[in-house]
Amino acid sequence: MGTVDSVHNGTKCEYWPHHFNSGSLLTMTARLLQYLPHIALGGVFAKAGYDILTTSKYMKSLTHQMDGKETLMDSGTSALIEKVMEKLNLDTSIRDKIFFFVTSQNDPVTKGNAYWRTGAFVGLPYSFQFRSPDDAEKSPLMVSDQQLQVDWSSEEGKKLASALVLSDNAKSFVIARDVNILRLFISHTEVFLQAAFVIIGYTAMKTLNKYLFLPKKIPNWSRYTALTMVGVSVLTIYMAAADMYSCSKDIRTDRKTAKLSKEFTEGGVEYYEKIVARNQAIRAVMGEDHCDAYTAEGDDVRTLRTPHLPFSVRLTYLKSHLDDYKQMEEFK
Repeated sequence: MGTVDSVHNGTKCEYWPHHFNSGSLLTMTARLLQYLPHIALGGVFAKAGYDILTTSKYMKSLTHQMDGKETLMDSGTSALIEKVMEKLNLDTSIRDKIFFFVTSQNDPVTKGNAYWRTGAFVGLPYSFQFRSPDDAEKSPLMVSDQQLQVDWSSEEGKKLASALVLSDNAKSFVIARDVNILRLFISHTEVFLQAAFVIIGYTAMKTLNKYLFLPKKIPNWSRYTALTMVGVSVLTIYMAAADMYSCSKDIRTDRKTAKLSKEFTEGGVEYYEKIVARNQAIRAVMGEDHCDAYTAEGDDVRTLRTPHLPFSVRLTYLKSHLDDYKQMEEFK
């Protein structure tokens, strides 16, 4: 860019670069950074409020449909839900805020909180209505938003069909586990973590800038590079903390559900065995070179983050819990 000349009272003025130089740009950037924590905190709480208000709408987008109509819960699954709710012995005020629906996803989904006025939702896969492998063969299976082409007469196809059929114990475990998830303050904890790390990051950068960088007159480019690295480090620690909390939530809900009875634990073992077998079968059907969703162990493929505990790990934990039940029976 060149200079922009103008005449004011007969005086020639050069607005660039005399009035707009690198120093003023850095000053303006510094002033904007002062408001960064306020903007970030506002965004965190705005997102939390948005999630609460749009819970119902979000769940509708995941509802399973056939011929343009929402799929209703079958009578068998509805009866299991009532049975599990009685076992959990929930207060009526909480029970009335939990709604079940049939989801188009392959795995159960949860949203909301049992203590919110807007309620909470549990989406159970359409496969919960399967009573035999023949039912699985009649229903299309979606993987990565694409319909999976399966030769159900092949060995892999038979394994996949068998893995999609769950017993009542396995279904009961999933229902109880997801209800227990909705009784945790997950959203509140996530908002707290996000807000806390915004404050920690801002405080760390401000402290370094005030007591280290400015007194030693470190060049601006070095200072901003160092502050950026601090911000990236805080963000990395936040993601690790968020993943640790999510994984601990998984193991806590599995443990709490398994403690209900030996039958629930057996159902949990069966469920995770079927999930692992399903994922391995899908990987075999698609071909190892074309399946980027599941590992050879039947777990979800993860790269930088681990938002959930691997299925194989959860299976191992529940097997050990089931062994404890068996040992207790031997001592009686």
